[in-house]
Amino acid sequence: MPGASEIFDFGAVTYAAAAKRHILGVKPASIKKYSVYSSVVAAEMALGVQKAGRADYGVGITGIAGPDGGTEQKPVGTVYVAVAFDHKVWVKRLAVEHSARQRVRRMATQTALDMLRRLVLGLPLPDTRLFGRHDVQDF
Repeated sequence: MPGASEIFDFGAVTYAAAAKRHILGVKPASIKKYSVYSSVVAAEMALGVQKAGRADYGVGITGIAGPDGGTEQKPVGTVYVAVAFDHKVWVKRLAVEHSARQRVRRMATQTALDMLRRLVLGLPLPDTRLFGRHDVQDF
């Protein structure tokens, strides 16, 4: 898309825990305590993208798109979407139940873009939890 580089400068796809640590600065202790599929890791990813890209906003998405990998506490379709801005992080947990992998990924992407749009426009972010840079908790 012409002109996209004027607003989108950096992105990283980090499926592996090692990539989350080395590229985005996700803390090993966070992964060990909460797992890579957690609100804490999503928030640290968003902050890491923001820092690495020297950007105003950062987005982090992590979750279990399937078809395998879910647990009773975090079944397939559990996704955490985080957006960092102005020393804060907003996190939303999605439960995209009984859906194909492609639908889970599409819902996560649409949610991230909607959260980012709302922040840019100064609109409220419903169904999210707001954290400061250093007080992120898992939910």
